[in-house]
Amino acid sequence: PVAKVTDGERYTIVHDYLGTPTQAYDSKGELVWEMLLDVYGRVAECHGNRTLVPFRYQGQYEDEDTGLYYNRFRYYDPNAGSYLSQDPIKLKGGGRLYGYVRDLNISIDLFGLDREHIIFLSDGGGVIPPQTMSTTNPHGIFTVDATGSYYDDRKALANVAGIDDPGKNWRAHHIDYDPKTNTMRMQFVHQDYHSYSHVGGADDFYKNTGFKYGSDEAVAEAAKRNEAKIKASCS
Repeated sequence: PVAKVTDGERYTIVHDYLGTPTQAYDSKGELVWEMLLDVYGRVAECHGNRTLVPFRYQGQYEDEDTGLYYNRFRYYDPNAGSYLSQDPIKLKGGGRLYGYVRDLNISIDLFGLDREHIIFLSDGGGVIPPQTMSTTNPHGIFTVDATGSYYDDRKALANVAGIDDPGKNWRAHHIDYDPKTNTMRMQFVHQDYHSYSHVGGADDFYKNTGFKYGSDEAVAEAAKRNEAKIKASCS
């Protein structure tokens, strides 16, 4: 809100860079309300009538009787730094059903050592073989049944892409692995780009099964999972 009209008086509301109300001035230009919140939205300082501006962090409306903040679908307790009811979208919102916000510090990689899953993009050319690209699949991404074998996965990728093997200059990149379906998202990527440090589906498979991709154990485990999937689809 940028203004408030009540009991015949008009107030102008000032916000900080986050959009949080911090001050209110009356029609004479005098400061009549000022508030400072801590990182969890708890009121750290308040000058003037606390209820004059009931809005706290964006989307939060303070309930005068309970001191809780209403967020349309549920209530938030600023003293606990947590919601009192579960996220209405359940686990789609993350693993913390009552959590407030995620820790942004974990998004910082000061030393550049935290490898991430990579989807290689076709922008600029020379990254993805053109014969795997289309208007509906511009980056040549396909899903195959995981076999536990780099060689067999490569053959499966070429087959589902409808092409011959593109040759030794192209690597079969495992983007990520879905343990529920035992499938890999994959794409052919030029070896010059694939050499950059990253993690992918092979690492996911190892973390999920304990078997290093390309080993006999990984091949056996993948075959077992594929067989179970076939049986489940026939039942």
